[in-house]
Formats: sequence, structure tokens, C-alpha cells
Amino acid sequence: ADMISEVVAAVATEMNLKVRGESHEHSRARTRVKRLCMTGQFNEAELHAFARADNFERTVVALAVIGQFPIDLVERALLDELVDPVLVLSKAAGCCWSTTKSMLKLSAAARPMSVMDMERAQASFDRLQVKTAQRAVEFYGSSRKPRIDAMVHTETPAA
Repeated sequence: ADMISEVVAAVATEMNLKVRGESHEHSRARTRVKRLCMTGQFNEAELHAFARADNFERTVVALAVIGQFPIDLVERALLDELVDPVLVLSKAAGCCWSTTKSMLKLSAAARPMSVMDMERAQASFDRLQVKTAQRAVEFYGSSRKPRIDAMVHTETPAA
């Protein structure tokens, strides 16, 4: 069962990589974040702005860069119907609640949240320790590739 899960995960990662490579939206998002990084203008405020604007691709790339996470891990977390993956990545990246809340509200996730759901998510986020979140990400994401930092710093933007 573990081997099947690993093969399925590897195939899904390869398929996602191919789709991202052909996506103009992803290319534009990567180019935008790369430009902000190169000019020293990239920080959590940019991530927050992307999430508030409901720009899924830019939010994915920005969170991956801030947290130094594999991009497929971020993509899956932001699309997951559960809030925990978003809480863990956000806390591990050192993001504040306001940014996390904006990411939870992304329409791409189709994650309807009531006021009570959001309050529970905030309580969980507040209880979660940064070190615990970072260890969870390291455990889960250690074998996931490609890392976004390599993509942002080495890939040439698509024309």
C-alpha cells in the first residue's frame, strides 16, 4: 500500500509539473514573484495581497517562496478541503493570522467556512507552534520536488 501511494504521489507530481510548465498563469505568477524578489520588494505583505485578490497561482508561488516549500505541497494544501494543511504551511512560513485567513478564503479551494469554522481555525493556528509546523512540513515535504526556490532563482520566464 505504501509503495502504491508513493507511485501515485510521484505520478501526480509529474503531472502537476507538466501542467504548471504549460500554464501561462503559473508562468506569470512565477515571473511576478521573481521580479519582486530580485528588487527586494517581496515579503509576506505581497503574499497577503495575492490571497486577498483571490489570485491562486501567485499565492501558491509566494507561499512556496516564503516558506521554501515544494510547490506541489503548497498547491495541494491550498486546494485541500481541510484547513489544517494551510494552517501548518502558513505557521511554518511565519505568516500572521490575517494572511492565513486570506489563504483559507481562496475560491479555488471551494472551502466554504462559517464564522465559527474560521474561529476554530484561528484557535488552532494560535495554538500551533512554529517549530512543530516546520517539523511537520519537513517530514511530509522532504521528498517532494521541485522546490520553488530553485524555480524562482533559476528558471527563465516563459515568453
